[in-house]
Amino acid sequence: MKVGLDACASTLAPGPTPEHPNRYHLEAGQSVYVSVFGDGRWLGHVRSFFHLNIVETAASEQGQCADRIDNDGDGTLDCWDEECSATAECQVEACADVKTGPALPVHVQLPKELGYDLFKPDCGPQGRDERVVLWTAPSSGTYVFHGSEHVYGISLRNGCRGEQLACDVGYEVQGAQSYTPVLVRQVAAGESVLIVLQGSEGIDHRPFGIPEALLVHEWVPSEGEGLCEDKRDNDGDGRVDDRDPSCPNYVEW
Repeated sequence: MKVGLDACASTLAPGPTPEHPNRYHLEAGQSVYVSVFGDGRWLGHVRSFFHLNIVETAASEQGQCADRIDNDGDGTLDCWDEECSATAECQVEACADVKTGPALPVHVQLPKELGYDLFKPDCGPQGRDERVVLWTAPSSGTYVFHGSEHVYGISLRNGCRGEQLACDVGYEVQGAQSYTPVLVRQVAAGESVLIVLQGSEGIDHRPFGIPEALLVHEWVPSEGEGLCEDKRDNDGDGRVDDRDPSCPNYVEW
C-alpha cells in the first residue's frame, strides 16, 4: 500500500517509520491518493481482496483489540499486536466473527461481507477468505465440525494466538472426488474452541466463494438410515447424506 500526495504516488505522504508503517501525518483538508496492490496471477486476474480502514491514530492498540483495525499503525492489528495478545479478551473471544455459546447442534449462517486472513492454518494454501466461530461444548463428548457451501478448509484453535489443534482441507471443485473438510474431536464440558473456516477457489484460480455455514454436532459411528437427509456429516467421514455410501439414498457420482 502507498499513500501519495499525487495520483502516481511519486511523492509519498509523510509519517511512516519501520516501527509504524501504517501511520501518516496529514493536515486538515489535505487530500491524498491511496494505492493498494495485490498479487495479480493467472492471465492478469487479481486474486487479492482488501479492507481499507482510515482512522485517527491511537497511542496503543489496547482497548481496541476486536475491531479488525490497526489503530496504532504499527502493522499488526487486534490480538496479533503484542499490546493486545496477553489480554483476557484475546484468549478466545476477540478474534471470533460469530459466538454461538454452548449451543448444540450448531448450524450457523456466517457473515457475508469480505473476511480476513489472520490465522493461516498449516494445511492447504493460505490467503483465503476466512470466518471464525467461537463455540463452547455443553458437555464432554466427541463432536463433528464441518462447513457447507464454499468451505475449502477447517481448523480448530484453543485461542486467538493459541495452538492449532486440528486441520483438514477438501477439494476445490465438487465432483466425483468431492469431499467435505471435517474434523472429529473430543471436547470437554465447558471447553471453548475457535473454528476457522477457509473459503474455496475456482478452477481458474479466481475467488469462488466465501464460507457460508458451520455445523457442529455429536459424532455417531455411521450415517445410517434416519440421518441421511439432515445435511450433516454425522459420522465425520467427509461425505454428507446421499454422498455417504452407508446411506440407502446413496448416489455414486
